[in-house]
Amino acid sequence: MRFGWVTLVAALTPVAAGAGLREIAVPSVPGPPIRPADAGAGPFAVIVFVTTDCPVGNAFQPELRRLTIRAEELGGRFTLVHVDPTVTREAAVEHGKAYAVTAAVAIDRDHRLVRATGAQQVPEAVVVDRTGTVVYQGRISNLFVTYGKRRSEATEHDLREAMEAVAEGRAPDQPRGEVLGCFIPGL
Repeated sequence: MRFGWVTLVAALTPVAAGAGLREIAVPSVPGPPIRPADAGAGPFAVIVFVTTDCPVGNAFQPELRRLTIRAEELGGRFTLVHVDPTVTREAAVEHGKAYAVTAAVAIDRDHRLVRATGAQQVPEAVVVDRTGTVVYQGRISNLFVTYGKRRSEATEHDLREAMEAVAEGRAPDQPRGEVLGCFIPGL
């Protein structure tokens, strides 16, 4: 997979995707198609775009396990979505085993979720409220200062704070966040 290093500063307004985003179904690993942006009866759904070989994304896997548990405590759904169009189910399963992934896992080979959210990098996180509106999109935390330089521990927990805000019926304080990671591979 090719990836490039860039800093993405997204626009400062939430994306109103509505029912369209909630209806996008992608193959799950290893089961039937799922709709990662559909919060169901819960307050939110979280999508985190990943690849098997992005070192930044893989460095976040322990935190993603913790966030999966927190999302469940808050009544939300949490899905890791592989966006490399060449990834196989077997590779996604092996990646999940290697990193002890506990979240639901899906594959967006044709980039329908990527296009619907405007995601550009992994690990880019998206929080969708029960109406189908993207209320947060950006980084997981500030674990990485810049490319190749990381903190021993994150001091800002953007995704966690966004999930907690939505679960409490509030808009996240920061609807967008700077993402440091790997480019989402092209089709």
